[in-house]
Amino acid sequence: MSKRMGAAFAAAALVVFALHAQSLACTCPPSTFCEKTSSSVWLIHGRVTEKIDPKTQVDPVVVTVEIQAILKSNPAVRIGNVITVKTGANSALCGVLFTVGEEYLFAMNDDFYVSSCGATRQWSTITKEQFSILSAGGDCPVPAKHVLRKDEQLRVADSGRVTEKIDPKTQVDPVVVTVEIQTIFKSNPAVRIGSVITVTTGANSALCGVLFTVGEEYLFAMNDDFYVSSCGATQQWSTLTKEQFSILSAGGDCPVVDPCS
Repeated sequence: MSKRMGAAFAAAALVVFALHAQSLACTCPPSTFCEKTSSSVWLIHGRVTEKIDPKTQVDPVVVTVEIQAILKSNPAVRIGNVITVKTGANSALCGVLFTVGEEYLFAMNDDFYVSSCGATRQWSTITKEQFSILSAGGDCPVPAKHVLRKDEQLRVADSGRVTEKIDPKTQVDPVVVTVEIQTIFKSNPAVRIGSVITVTTGANSALCGVLFTVGEEYLFAMNDDFYVSSCGATQQWSTLTKEQFSILSAGGDCPVVDPCS
């Protein structure tokens, strides 16, 4: 076979392969947004600054991306860094259609290859619920547990007034509040009424954060890390019922039922 015939045969085979690929629809396995993000090694908010179209219909599209925010990534990557991302040449190859100048969520693994089957999408299309998942590092929300197991009993239960609140710098950092202790129900003996402690909680409700207001009083139910969650017993003091106050007065322990009564 001559070189010319060989080249013609290769070109024809490439065209047939490309036409066959385009005739097939991209088929993605069913999965939720958080399943896609939790399985991704990288979650990056970035802006496409350059796009290089493929030379053939089977080569990938290559885009240059300027990082705007890092949601889940290698710590060595910084905001403002530029990375190169690849995707399929067309929708039949599960490619993502990128537009220069637009911002996207890039959900990918270490090969920096994105697919329309993943969570990669235009940033402006992300919903409030999806953004909450991203703020939690892409992990699926854990259903709240309103009853503590015996091995999860709290070591500190105090009432206190919030005197200062420091909002987080990012949506994944904790909220920090300064608390002046009013009453001690269960605590380290070194803590006294009038003492001031620092308590942290999640940045928002999606991270099980407690919404604190400066000047208000709360029941703080926590362990030695002084971190409180909306899944626990922490709540505004004024919302406590008579039954709940009785439990607190007993040191927070559940009432023991006499089996003989």
